[in-house]
Amino acid sequence: MLALCLMPSLALSAEPINVAGVYECDIKSNGVRKQMYLTLDFVNGNTPDFTQVFTEKESSFRRLPKDFMNAKKLTRTFGGSKAPGFGKYKEKLLFANTEEFKLMNPRVENGVIKADWINAKGGKGECIIMVNEDRSLRILGLTKYTRDLSPDDIEMGLVEDRLPAGVQPFISPKEIVAYYLKEDEKTRVTPKVTPYWEGVDVQVVRAEQKGNTIEVKMRMRINAEAKYEKLYVYVAQTDLNQTFAETKDGKRLTNYKSDTPGEIGDQAVVPVYKDKWTDYSIYFTDVPGTVDYITTMKYDNYISAFFFDNHLTIIENLPVFQSRPK
Repeated sequence: MLALCLMPSLALSAEPINVAGVYECDIKSNGVRKQMYLTLDFVNGNTPDFTQVFTEKESSFRRLPKDFMNAKKLTRTFGGSKAPGFGKYKEKLLFANTEEFKLMNPRVENGVIKADWINAKGGKGECIIMVNEDRSLRILGLTKYTRDLSPDDIEMGLVEDRLPAGVQPFISPKEIVAYYLKEDEKTRVTPKVTPYWEGVDVQVVRAEQKGNTIEVKMRMRINAEAKYEKLYVYVAQTDLNQTFAETKDGKRLTNYKSDTPGEIGDQAVVPVYKDKWTDYSIYFTDVPGTVDYITTMKYDNYISAFFFDNHLTIIENLPVFQSRPK
C-alpha cells in the first residue's frame, strides 16, 4: 500500500483522467447484500462530500433504496470538503455494516486507475479502479473488510454521466482488466504446506514468474519445542536432493538454481535455526510458458549436515503471480 497524503493541495492527480459520474450497485453475492454509491470527478477533482448533496431522509436513486443516503446518518468526518471522489458502501448479512470513504490522488498506472482512500474511521489504503467499455467500474482493494464483506470485484454501473461533452472517456484495456482480475483471484488462495517434520514451521511468502523463471519465496524456523537447534534446506539442484514442482497442466519443473550463498562447501544449503525465521528462495528455471498454479512442490530438508536424515516439505495448490503485461 502507498502512504496517503491528506494535504488538499496534493489530493488531485497531476494529470486529469476522463472519469466523472455517479455509480450505483445493489447486488447479492453469496447471501450478502452489497450496496454502494460512488461519485467521481477525476477531471477537476472537486466532488463535494455527501453532507453537501443529501439533506433529506430520502433521495431518488436508480438502483438503491430511497433512504440509502439518509442525511441524519451520514458521517460528518468529510463535511464541507471536496475531493476527486466520495463513496458509501453497505453490506448486510445478519447485521449491516456501513462505510463512507474519500478517494484521493487518482493516477493512471498500466492501463488502470489507482487511487488512495481514507474512510470515516481513519482506515487507509490503495485501490485499483478498472473502467469497462460500457464505463461501468470494477474496483479492487477499496476497504479493509474481508473479501466476502467488501465491495471488491463488484460491478458499479454508471447512472449519471458527468464528463464534459465531447470528451473521450477513459477505458481500461480488456487484457489489462483480465490480468488484474486473474491475479486478484490468486490472492484468495491459501496453499497447503506440509512440513517434513512437526518440529518446524514453514510459510510460503509468494511465488512469482518473471519470464521463464519462477521464484518461490519461503520462510522456515525450528519451533521452540523441538530438540534440534539447526537444520538445512536445499535451495539448489544437486544429485542428492529431490526438489521438483508439478503444474496443473502436467508440466514437471526440475531445473532450478539459487542465488543464496551456501554454507556447506559451494552448495546452496541454507541453515535454519530454532525460534528464528530464515528467509530463502527456490528457483525453477527454463519454465515452458505461463504457470498460474503449482499443484505440488516438494523440496529437501536435512536435520544433519551429513544428509543421513532427509525428508520432503510439500506445498500444494500454490498460486504463481505473473509480471504485469506491458
